[in-house]
Amino acid sequence: APVSGQWTLAREILPVVYQESESGTALILAPGGAEPVRVFRAMVKPSVGTGEAGLWLDADGQAARGLQVLLGRSSNVGGFTLRVANGDTLWEDRFAPWNAYSPYVLEGIATADKLRVQMFEGTGNVLVSQSPWIDLDEGNRLKGGRVGLFASDGRARFYRVEQNVEPLSDLVPDPPNK
Repeated sequence: APVSGQWTLAREILPVVYQESESGTALILAPGGAEPVRVFRAMVKPSVGTGEAGLWLDADGQAARGLQVLLGRSSNVGGFTLRVANGDTLWEDRFAPWNAYSPYVLEGIATADKLRVQMFEGTGNVLVSQSPWIDLDEGNRLKGGRVGLFASDGRARFYRVEQNVEPLSDLVPDPPNK
């Protein structure tokens, strides 16, 4: 159910969800999956000028809780961030490169009290950035399987929004962002 923004469900080669608002923030919620969902994944394709776009894990209708896994403009080349809904940054790769109109696969992988995130090129085969395990305090731990799609100050497309058991990559000792 849309919380804010202008969302459209369409079909290209794959089903796609468009966020068409050019300003403000937009959030749409998908129903939760069967527990225990441990991997949240989507392909994100931001447009020119989009401030941020990505997944909002454990989002609620008021956008007051949950964790955001976002492509964003942390630097002049891009950025990839794990953030709490209140705006606190838990982890950031300021220099994760991304380009408008190019697809990227974002993942959030959860345990009972930890989370890690990773970003891939659109095929899901080439790892671009990967966080270490981030300890989550009691207030930030994922409580359900609900995932939101999020964009701010621009348009974005979202494909293959999935909840899985296995991540696309295990934690590697030397990810590209190190």
